[in-house]
Order: sequence, then structure tokens, then C-alpha cells
Amino acid sequence: MAEDGQGRLEEQCRYLEACRASLAQIQSTIDEHAEVSSRHREDIQIVAVTKYLETWQAELLHQLGLRDFAENRWQVAREKLSMKDAHAVRWHFIGPIQSNKAKYVARAFDVVHSLDNVSLLRLLEREATLADRTLDVLVQVNLDGGANRHGVPAAALSELLKEVVKSSRLHLVGLMTMATATEDTRQIRDVFAQLRELRDEYQQKLSYQDLVHLSMGMSHDFPIAVEEGATMLRLGRGLVLPATYRSEAPSSVQQRSEEL
Repeated sequence: MAEDGQGRLEEQCRYLEACRASLAQIQSTIDEHAEVSSRHREDIQIVAVTKYLETWQAELLHQLGLRDFAENRWQVAREKLSMKDAHAVRWHFIGPIQSNKAKYVARAFDVVHSLDNVSLLRLLEREATLADRTLDVLVQVNLDGGANRHGVPAAALSELLKEVVKSSRLHLVGLMTMATATEDTRQIRDVFAQLRELRDEYQQKLSYQDLVHLSMGMSHDFPIAVEEGATMLRLGRGLVLPATYRSEAPSSVQQRSEEL
């Protein structure tokens, strides 16, 4: 038993130090690309995508000073939502929301990034009202036209935004998108630039002054997102399962890292 305990402690130390190094590198990269676009580092949040982590790993990320965690499936998120210091974490839901899971999301999460239709809006509004809570929401926009990609088309964005701002329980704070699945950085940059332009347009056209945030950029494309105005970076594998840890970790970690 003592050996098992020692082994767990060693793995935790390896994980903590790997994430510490990864976080430092990511923060340095953010600083570099923020400077390119004359932005302030404090305007850019790191949202750690913890969806494939075990609870102890999420707790260690919290020790590193990360305070924004993202999940995309209620069933996977439940255990981490009751972890040590969970009350000090700002919980983001970033995935599609099934109608029968809306009540759990509305009651347990602080920010929803994936609002993309009026039906979901009504469900979240009802459940937030029953729980006497207010949710920050970002509207997910589909900017690459992918048939399998969630999000409201840009042409329908205006009508959905008008419905969100009428809600007393949903607080519109920004827009979210996912970049085109391509190696062409020009296409990725174009998607991010389009989202920024939409945000700016609706801030001015409809005076949505709280429409501030741009949730865009993941581990493989966040430098471009920073240059194009991202305020929330959804960082998964590159941050929470860094390569230096995966190379020495058990096979179960290797499998999770491939899914992240």
C-alpha cells in the first residue's frame, strides 16, 4: 500500500511540473502574439478544457492558479464539479446541450459557450429561473458552413441575439466559434476575424455593450486567435495533458490524450 501511495504521489508531481512548464510556455506565447496585435495580456483568459482529466488532475491545475475550467458533457463533468475548491472555479460548458441535460448545465455551470437556438435558450432560461441563477452565455456561430458543425449561421445571428438580450436570466457576454478543420492558417484566421467583426458590428448596431468576449482558439491555433482578438482561449491537450507528461504516463492517459 505504501508503494502504491508513493507511486501516486510521484505521478501527481510529474503531472504538476509538466503542466507548470506547459502553462509558462503558453503564457509566453500569448504575450508574444498579444504584442503583435497591440493587445493587453490581461484581456485574454485561459479556459482549461478538463473534460478528459481525472478529478485529481483538475485539482492540481487549480493549484497552478487556473480558475476557468471547461467541460462538454454533463456525465463526465459531475465528479469534478464537486472536487476540492470547486466553488472557486468558474465552470464553462462548451459542448452541445441535450434538452434533458439543460437543467444540470443551468444549475451547475457559470458560463455557456454553445447557445445556438431559441429552443435551447428557453430551456436554459426556465431552468436558471427555477434555480434562481443567472448564466453568462456566448452564442456559438457557424462560420465555415460545415454541415456537422454546431452553431447559428451568421445570417441568423441577429435574431437570436435579440432573443437572448430579452432574457432576465441569461446574460449575453460574447460569441464563440470553432475554426475550420484545416492546416491552412489563412482560413483559420479568416474565421476568427469574421467572429471579431460580427462582435464589433453588433456592439455598435444594437448597442450590445456587454457583448465583449470572443471564445475562439484551441491548443493548435490559439496564437492566431490571440492576434485576431480572442478573449477566451479553450485550451485542452497542450495545456492539461502536456507531451512531457504523456510520454511517461500510463496507457489510460495516452488514450485520453488522443481523444482530447
